[in-house]
Amino acid sequence: MRLYYSTDPQALADCCLGELNLYTREDPMRRAFLIVPESMKADLERRYLEQHNRAGLMMAEVLSFSRLAHRLFSEAGGLAVKRISAAGKALLLQEILQQTERRRSRAAAVVEPEAQTALETDLDPEADPEQGAKADDAEIQESGEKYFRRFSRFVGKPGFAAELATVMGDFSRYRISPQDLSAAAAAAPSAITSDKLADFSLLLEQYRKILVQYELSDPDYDLDRLADLLREAEREPRLAFLRETAVWVLGFGETRAFTTQELTILNYLNRYCSSLTVTVSSDRLDEEGGTVYTHGRNTARQLRSISSRLTTKQVPPRRGMPAVTTVYAPNARAELGFVCGEIRRILVETDLQRRDIGIALADPETYNDLLAATARIYGLPVFIDRRTPLNQSSFLRQLDAVLEYLLAQPDREAIMSYLRAGFSGLPSETIDDFDNLCLARGLIRPRDFVRFKPEQLLAAGQLSDTELDLWNEVSLVLEPLNQLGSKIRQKRLGATKLELLSDWLQREVFARLEDRIAYLREQGEEEAARILTASWNQWFKFLEEAETFMQSLTLSQADFTRLLRAALAGFSHSSIPMGIDSIRAGNLRQLTTYPIEVLFIVGTSQDNFPPRSTDEGYLRDNERLLLAEHSRKIFPSHQADLPLAREWQLQQLLTAPRRHLYLTSPSLNRDEISLVQKQLEEQVGAETILLSDPFAPSSAWNVTKMAQRQLNLALVDPVARYRPLGDREVWLEALQLLDSMAGLGLQPERRPELLQLPQELVQTLILPRDRLSVSQLQRYNSCPYSYLATYLLRLHERENWQPSAREQGSLLHAVMELSIKELMASWQEVVEPVEKAELAQDWQAGLTTGKLEQYYETAVETAGLMHFGFPEVQGQMKRRILSYALTTLQLTADQIKRDLLFPKAVEWKFPLPERDNLKLTSGDWQVTLTGTIDRIDTAGNDFVLIDYKRGRRQIFLADLVHGLNLQLPLYLKVCSYLYPKAAPRGFGYFTFADRRSDNRQGIMPVSLDPAGLLRDSFDKQKLTGSTEELLLIADYAVDRAQTTMADILSGELGAKPTVLRTGQSPCSYCQFKVHCLYDGRSGRDRVQIAGTPGEYEARAKEMIRDWQCQQKEKQRKNENGD
Repeated sequence: MRLYYSTDPQALADCCLGELNLYTREDPMRRAFLIVPESMKADLERRYLEQHNRAGLMMAEVLSFSRLAHRLFSEAGGLAVKRISAAGKALLLQEILQQTERRRSRAAAVVEPEAQTALETDLDPEADPEQGAKADDAEIQESGEKYFRRFSRFVGKPGFAAELATVMGDFSRYRISPQDLSAAAAAAPSAITSDKLADFSLLLEQYRKILVQYELSDPDYDLDRLADLLREAEREPRLAFLRETAVWVLGFGETRAFTTQELTILNYLNRYCSSLTVTVSSDRLDEEGGTVYTHGRNTARQLRSISSRLTTKQVPPRRGMPAVTTVYAPNARAELGFVCGEIRRILVETDLQRRDIGIALADPETYNDLLAATARIYGLPVFIDRRTPLNQSSFLRQLDAVLEYLLAQPDREAIMSYLRAGFSGLPSETIDDFDNLCLARGLIRPRDFVRFKPEQLLAAGQLSDTELDLWNEVSLVLEPLNQLGSKIRQKRLGATKLELLSDWLQREVFARLEDRIAYLREQGEEEAARILTASWNQWFKFLEEAETFMQSLTLSQADFTRLLRAALAGFSHSSIPMGIDSIRAGNLRQLTTYPIEVLFIVGTSQDNFPPRSTDEGYLRDNERLLLAEHSRKIFPSHQADLPLAREWQLQQLLTAPRRHLYLTSPSLNRDEISLVQKQLEEQVGAETILLSDPFAPSSAWNVTKMAQRQLNLALVDPVARYRPLGDREVWLEALQLLDSMAGLGLQPERRPELLQLPQELVQTLILPRDRLSVSQLQRYNSCPYSYLATYLLRLHERENWQPSAREQGSLLHAVMELSIKELMASWQEVVEPVEKAELAQDWQAGLTTGKLEQYYETAVETAGLMHFGFPEVQGQMKRRILSYALTTLQLTADQIKRDLLFPKAVEWKFPLPERDNLKLTSGDWQVTLTGTIDRIDTAGNDFVLIDYKRGRRQIFLADLVHGLNLQLPLYLKVCSYLYPKAAPRGFGYFTFADRRSDNRQGIMPVSLDPAGLLRDSFDKQKLTGSTEELLLIADYAVDRAQTTMADILSGELGAKPTVLRTGQSPCSYCQFKVHCLYDGRSGRDRVQIAGTPGEYEARAKEMIRDWQCQQKEKQRKNENGD
């Protein structure tokens, strides 16, 4: 045996390929094997074919260990076995888990608890919570049956069986037996480790029995079968050619040593083959070598253990280090744009070919698809080496959704998962509309769909024709699936269920899948088309072995679903290079051994470069070390192996390219980049490129400090050729605009603050509207852009059955209305205020939670808020509403008795039919005000208006001047207009109160003093005065409303929020911030008044008096004819 070692993997590859080429040239009839890791096979085979002189071309083969097994089985026999797939293995493991759990449940049902006294059944506070479970397990296992101790808890966990299959693959490769696992379990220091290893022992034992039962072969045991074959090689004439065969083993001893299976195969090859050459990555073979080459030295020690005549040779590495360039980009798209543009420049200006360039992705999940799209734009053929889990392909998502749908009567989530998988045949708009219908109608649970009667609702006027058509269209699509569900749930045999499902997929899905594949290919999405094709092919292939397994299995629908989902988790798709001359892209590990001249390491940050440690998996490092110690066998662990492997990979990435190394980062912030990148920048001759587009919209234009910083960066940037010439001019202009207050940004016509719609367009939308609510006026004055989005564009969140804050408020209002109307009915025959107050006292005494619950049920029904009757809503939300209602009604009674003002109307709506209602006019636009007054209290001809609010709201004249609080003043004007003899005494807001807690005092209870509660809830939030003063405020509100109408008609609809006090910006809760490009740093919603709030309130009062004087002057002039 010969051992070659070097610090340069490409030098070792060149050496082995050179010797292989010379070997076959000398005698073209001699056989040769080049054994490499599976991931390297395609590339090494290509390199060998390119360098070979054609003589003996078919006698030398590039193989992995598994392909070597297949090759020798084809010569000496061994291929005629039924091999289990990864999906089939996951299915078998899942069935073992489920079958064992079923046996355990049956055994537990047989164990009857002994009769105990009441005292004995009391819970012992000193008892171990797991002791009872252990005692039960011991009692159950007296029969000799073995059950899983920990695995049973994860029977239904998605992907758990596939995770177990990964660990059991390690057991196979390192020849860990059930006995090894049992021995380690007995010596484990903790119960968790002991249980886990015992469970693996039981699982491995049962799995091997099932393989024998079904006469199956696991590919993980192929090398064991090969070892058995090679052990008898001397007596097998069909393997006599091995005596004249030379073998090279390349690519191992880098990130790991040989597995036990591989080392056994090398031992036999060393015995029977004419020569065996093995390479490892190391600087030297003694213990003085660098730690980064530990795996190489460990591999060398393994080889010495199987060969007493081992000769060694050091292969010198290639000379020279690559040039280094680090690149900073503002985002991933700009980063990949630079990479693809630079590759095109390299291909045009140098002699390099596309296959000489590699792209290592530090974050493959983020960059894979983005790189494919960017490369397509730049016309670059890029092959991305990735193993794709097929369970996210559209077909397998559809299959998973079908399995969920078939479990039982489907709920909304199951229905929408099926419809959105892409094979229902419905347009996406129809699916969205149906989803909205379900949310709006409260169709969430299975029984909601059963109870939903669209024809009856249509007849009652509660459902539109469009909604009925939508329901029927979707129901027609779901009907075949419903029929399948009724059939499949009646069957008990697993194979029968599988046959029904397979037939349905072939009949309902296959044609659409073919159309989808054809469409993807037409659009140039070859990788997506291959993934979709592979998912169907793997499913079809899996059916054959699944039918064999399920032939005798009696399964519930839940067990059947879990079995198939476990199998689907094992579906995967390996990429195959589509062309020899393509740019290679992959993760960091894949690019370490690829021969390249130029390497781009893309997406680096301090979090991913060098890579962080990954999850240990279900078998932890301490458990792996324990297993290796007690079995006295090699067994890998993340803790011991992964850091060294990562260190070796990092070194190879930084030294592998012969000409140029690029490290790119999707951030301009040096604090976020990798430490490795910072160190490379300090090398002599290293180049740094800072990418940014100064003409792209940036929030920095709006902030002086940010603009100054960007200007300074532009002035000191040493790499001017990569920055547009106008860079510094852009930031200078931004600073000038900020200083002069002339505006923000470079394209003011696109700024939402300056949005101006044509008056003709606005009038077309506005003038036909003859009704206007006060909330529309207040919304415009708060922010014109919000008015545009809400009332002109009519943007809103889609309807949802879940109780919203608005609906909770409506329900609370309804409960209050029913209760106060009962009080008002008791006053029918009473005139004297004292008698009314006494009746109010009796009404207050009768306010109980039970009575309010009756009002609640009535309100839910009359308001059409049926989803408030759902059990999941009835709990805390109902208690909260009733608590607020009870406290507020109690305070209402106190206020009535104190002020001797009695409710005359509740939920009073205007305009009134057949009456001359108040109208507002602005130009050609005349509207009638609409609204609802929560409560009108009267005493003789005097009246007071009360509006209920969920939160506290004081009345400020400054809000009236700016049009932010027009509601109650305009309501007062409406009442005075309709009832001119009535005299207003005031108006105010009544906040819903709750005795249980106070936000100001955290969890501390509120004082139960009714006077204090009433003062906080009402007295501090009302405005009183003389009739003249109140009517003046009402008249001013009318004028302010008509001014707002004129502003609306002008088309000024920019994002200009009105902010009078700190912490009261409408932007803080606006749902349209994304549309108006809101940026909190721009100061758009800063406080806009000078002085203290008290000073501005005094100015507002003066402004109203000035307006009154102006109105009197106008009236005088009109009377005098001036």
